[in-house]
Amino acid sequence: MLILVFSVGLYADIRAGATEGVLRFMLVLGLLSILIGVPIVSVIGDGTADLAKHMFLAPMSLEIILVILVADALNGRLWHAYREGAEQDV
Repeated sequence: MLILVFSVGLYADIRAGATEGVLRFMLVLGLLSILIGVPIVSVIGDGTADLAKHMFLAPMSLEIILVILVADALNGRLWHAYREGAEQDV
């Protein structure tokens, strides 16, 4: 679901020739890959010993994505990058 939200901004910024949406999409994609990679690596590497310590990155990455999502939504740049000199509707 989060990938779909940020991929709309990726598509709009690629069409506009901006790079901010591409960077934001890659950041979110990297943070979401932590959710897939960390559980697998921690269980294979250490087993279930100290699983809570190893899984700390998974909820933190979700919280960082939530902060990015809320900040982009409140600033009005969720689906398009902020462009200098562009008129903003208030």
